[in-house]
Amino acid sequence: DAKSQGALTVSITNNADSPLAQVAAHHLPLMAGEEISVAATKTYTTELTAVALITKALVPTLDPEDHLNKLPSYVQSTLTLSEPIADWAMRYRYMDRFASIGRGYNYCTAFEVSLKIKELCYVTGVEYSEADFRHGPIALVQPGFPVIVSAPTGKTLPGMIDLLGALKEKQAECLVISNNEDALKSAISPMPTAMLPEWLSPIVTVIPGQVFAMQLALAKGHSVDKPIGLNKVTVTR
Repeated sequence: DAKSQGALTVSITNNADSPLAQVAAHHLPLMAGEEISVAATKTYTTELTAVALITKALVPTLDPEDHLNKLPSYVQSTLTLSEPIADWAMRYRYMDRFASIGRGYNYCTAFEVSLKIKELCYVTGVEYSEADFRHGPIALVQPGFPVIVSAPTGKTLPGMIDLLGALKEKQAECLVISNNEDALKSAISPMPTAMLPEWLSPIVTVIPGQVFAMQLALAKGHSVDKPIGLNKVTVTR
């Protein structure tokens, strides 16, 4: 419809021969290799990277220190920092509900982390921005209620730290993904990440959440390769 109305159309896919790639006026291939996982991970992060590349092309002065080209090292560092998750994920093996919170650039991270936990662990979760969560849903929080907070350094961090204080008063079980020491100190289960500019942070902030979902699924005795009821390809009309 967009193309028929004269709009500029751009597709970002990992398959240059896909119908979406063919119908768009311009196509940006991810070239991430085959995504074998049913619960997609690398194609999500490479899509974010593609958007970052487009953004830098439009605003060349955005990244004077060339952080974009350093992404592989930031990702590797975050994967290394995420290794301890395997040691404490068992703590949450009986978790049957949770909330996932993010804001700004990492509002999307709250949704992606929640999705991976739902797909792999079959646990009910809700996703909110920090502002919306305060407006009413925070009433859900009882002692021991798990709340996953994505709170990297940036403009939204002060509000996230303030929320963590409120959650601590409610005796919530806080799992914090951050590269900020104060935010991580508020966590029962900290998930540190590499330090990088906020506009690129979703690419690495999501990684500990993906690792946690995998480790929690294993702790619950689920198959991460064959999630129940999921198919690699679905038909949408």
